[in-house]
Amino acid sequence: MDARKDVRGVDAFKARAFGAKFIAALSHGALRFGGEIFEQRRKEDAGRAAIELAEALQQKEAISEILRAISDSPSNAQSVLDTVAAAAARLCDVTNAEIFQVEGDEVRLVAKHGDYRIWPVGHSLPISRAFVVGRTILEAASVHVHDLQAAGADFPQGAAYARQYGHRTIFATPLLRAGKAIGA
Repeated sequence: MDARKDVRGVDAFKARAFGAKFIAALSHGALRFGGEIFEQRRKEDAGRAAIELAEALQQKEAISEILRAISDSPSNAQSVLDTVAAAAARLCDVTNAEIFQVEGDEVRLVAKHGDYRIWPVGHSLPISRAFVVGRTILEAASVHVHDLQAAGADFPQGAAYARQYGHRTIFATPLLRAGKAIGA
C-alpha cells in the first residue's frame, strides 16, 4: 500500500493541495449534514414515542373499561365478554370482533362486536385446523392471515367463509388458562 494514502484511500499528498478554507467548508458541511441526520432521527424517535404512548393509553383505557364492567356486574359474564369484544375491536382498529369458547370438541361464539353476520352468538363449530379460530385453539398460538380468501390451501373452511361473506384479513389469538386454549 502506498504510504501516502490513508485508510480510506484518499491520497494524502493531493489532500494537502486543497486550501484550509475548502477543508473547513467541507468539514462544516459534513457536521451540518450530520446534525440534520441527528435531528431527523430525533424527530422520528419522538414520533415513535408519541405513537407508543398513545397505544399504551388506549390499552389502559380498555383494561379500565373491562375492569369497570366486571365490578358493575360481577355475576353477568355476558356483559363482560361483550365489553371485551368491543375493547378488542377498538384496540385493533377493526369493525368486528368475536370471542369463542371451547366446549368439548367444539367452539361456541359467546360474544361479538360489530355487524359481522356469519354466525349469531351461540353458534357452535367443530374445532378444526381448516379455519383460523380452530387452528388458533389447537396450536394455542396467534394466527394472522392477510388474505383469507387466497389461503384456501391452509384454511379451506375459513377461505370459503371469507369468499362468501367478503372479508379478507383475520387475526385470532388464544385465550389461555394454564397454557391451554379455552377460547379465542
